[in-house]
Amino acid sequence: MAGSLERASGRVVARDAPPARVMSEPLPFAADPRDAPAVDATSPSWRADVLALAALAVAATVVWLLRVKWSITQYGIGSGDAFGYFLPAYEYEARRLAAGAVPLWNPYQGAGVPFLATLQPGALYPSRLLLLVLSPVAAMAVSAYAHMLLALGGTYLLCRRLGTSRAAAALAGIVFVTAVILPWLHTVSLSEPSAWLPAIALGVVAVLDGGGWGWVLFLGAAGAMPVLAGGYQPTLYTAYALAIVALARIVDGWAHGRPPNKLSRAGRGW
Repeated sequence: MAGSLERASGRVVARDAPPARVMSEPLPFAADPRDAPAVDATSPSWRADVLALAALAVAATVVWLLRVKWSITQYGIGSGDAFGYFLPAYEYEARRLAAGAVPLWNPYQGAGVPFLATLQPGALYPSRLLLLVLSPVAAMAVSAYAHMLLALGGTYLLCRRLGTSRAAAALAGIVFVTAVILPWLHTVSLSEPSAWLPAIALGVVAVLDGGGWGWVLFLGAAGAMPVLAGGYQPTLYTAYALAIVALARIVDGWAHGRPPNKLSRAGRGW
């Protein structure tokens, strides 16, 4: 029975207590992942996030068409390193893949250089599989567009995980894409690895919150992507940023009486 009991004039009087606050969203930093209420995919909150992500994707597509595909602007991918270095590298790898061979050595650059052993072309990066079905130019464009959406959605989900409003999360995604991804479309080894930063940070936060093995595997896979994409410089910057994120999450948890779970407990559930 909700309420408290008081004695007044020899009688016991029940006084209703104010109703308990109902949490409409998962706890952003639960001491145990099982303490957070289950996420209902049909709840209005979840549907609102899906709609927000869809709206961001539509807006990003409009920007892509107007400022990248149909216009010669600073965001163009037909100039700089994209045209002078990466497009020839894509062309060479596409020919080797079409021949069923491994692109070990590139005889067309200088007097010949190792290709698979050179980090910058990202020969083993998953998006290079687009070269099996698309021309090198189309593969480069599709990959750049997909990484823009990855950065946008990853930033939104990271901010929502940290407890921000939908508007703030959307604004953060827009700022990250316009400041980091679009200006570096002409340098694939910078734009593709950098697009993974929000997703990796999301994995770090989830694991520190006591996420299950699913989050651990996600973090491992996402963390390998900047290296496979050939971005040794963004990979180093990402490591710095993740150290700051992890430290801030841990300090914030201790400050609010919610110490993070040990990573050894991460496998309790998916």
